[in-house]
Amino acid sequence: MVKPDNVELRSGIPEEFRRQAAEIVYFAFQRKLTPLIGSPEQGIAIIEKAFNPDPAFAIAAFCQDQPVGIAGVYYGGHGFLKPQRSEFNRQFGWVQGIMRFAVFSFYAQAHGQKDMYLHTLAVSPAMRGKGIGTLLLDVVFQIAREKGFKSVSLEVVDTNRAARRLYERIGFVATHTHYFPYLRGIGGFSASTELVKAL
Repeated sequence: MVKPDNVELRSGIPEEFRRQAAEIVYFAFQRKLTPLIGSPEQGIAIIEKAFNPDPAFAIAAFCQDQPVGIAGVYYGGHGFLKPQRSEFNRQFGWVQGIMRFAVFSFYAQAHGQKDMYLHTLAVSPAMRGKGIGTLLLDVVFQIAREKGFKSVSLEVVDTNRAARRLYERIGFVATHTHYFPYLRGIGGFSASTELVKAL
């Protein structure tokens, strides 16, 4: 069991750890991301290029000086991911690149700016179940309070029922569901539900 004092939290994703952070994010959401951004090699490259260099929008958990968890947020019109169309074109060609970029850009944005939006919470497979996700969530809540937000929101797709149950157990409440039947083939999901936690 990893104790909290074994984990160091850092703002942002240092340049030298962007590849490892991209791997954590990709494999945490592989089922959803593979139809959209391809193989691990392609998807990890796309995510690595998409990280916003501004440290205000990411919290990274480190254990023994290696990244083991990532939380990415949006607020004030900016956030965790800034997808690069050039990287999609490089990976998939011009036509497929444009289509995939458009869908991923939709996935990579916050759908509302009234609160702090938690876009990504990902923990490396070997470190799951050790309290790292909870630690990252607590920091997100703390930062949101410090910035004057009254709530934190997130969205969970219809194929990730376990995550929805987890968030509801810690106080998130479902508000409404968006339906995207046209994304089933390319994105692997057809609906997402917004959940909000009052602070």
